[in-house]
Amino acid sequence: MGYVLPNVGSASTTQFTLGTELASGTSCGASGWANNASPGSGKPGGGPGFLYAAINQLGFGANPSVKDNGGPGAACGKCYQLTPISKSGHPLPGNALTFQIIDECPAAADPSTLGATRSVHCGQCTVQDKNDFNQTFHFDIAADAMNQKQYNTFFNGVTDGSNWNEIIFQSAACSTQLNPDPPIKDWGCIDNCSNNEKDPVCASIIPSGSSTTATGSVIGSMPTGAYSSTPSSPATTKSSGAAATAAPTQTLPLSSGAGAERFEVGLGRRVALVVELVLFGTWIMA
Repeated sequence: MGYVLPNVGSASTTQFTLGTELASGTSCGASGWANNASPGSGKPGGGPGFLYAAINQLGFGANPSVKDNGGPGAACGKCYQLTPISKSGHPLPGNALTFQIIDECPAAADPSTLGATRSVHCGQCTVQDKNDFNQTFHFDIAADAMNQKQYNTFFNGVTDGSNWNEIIFQSAACSTQLNPDPPIKDWGCIDNCSNNEKDPVCASIIPSGSSTTATGSVIGSMPTGAYSSTPSSPATTKSSGAAATAAPTQTLPLSSGAGAERFEVGLGRRVALVVELVLFGTWIMA
């Protein structure tokens, strides 16, 4: 109810440690490292070289703050290419990497308390909500799954400590080498998953009649661009490792079927520039 699985747009990023979550399972049910890989040092850039991420609850598709309403959402197993935006507002295609969604960044600051406090990064309950980076969507990067080269590439020139204030994301093909499906618990899902629609995005997070503004967030008019609440499914075909860092060569179409809920989200010239740069680079390599 109200979940939005995006194809392309702008977002922010933070970092988290995946290894500590695997014993109990991530929100998608990931329970170990793919291919029996060594976990490495457990530090950012010290991992087996896998590119995984969590997406905020609005995009993920399940609400862990309501009993039995957590677990996998439709975002599980989807891959997105993330292209950072520099402090001067320019895309950095040389930093771009493709990440697979295997976890959720919950809207509640502490889902175990079932309280009303919303996460400053992932507390967006509707597409009108903005987080503390002024973004509707947010990706939490599993930094301990990355190897040092991947970490240095993606976070080179990072704008806010270890966080990107803005990235451009677009649905992309997953890679068998860099986005391998992790082992999944029997209740989990990593392919062709569905949203848990038992309750709205922020049920049990925002008391009735309270403000819908997330703690530290900004509510404002949405910039230009477009999404659909029922977009065409992002490509999830596994490919070679080299393809994982290559951008998709076209923007996936938006759904226009009955009941599709359309709204405006920031894309503008930056997305066009990213796609143009990627297409140019693809032509040069061809």
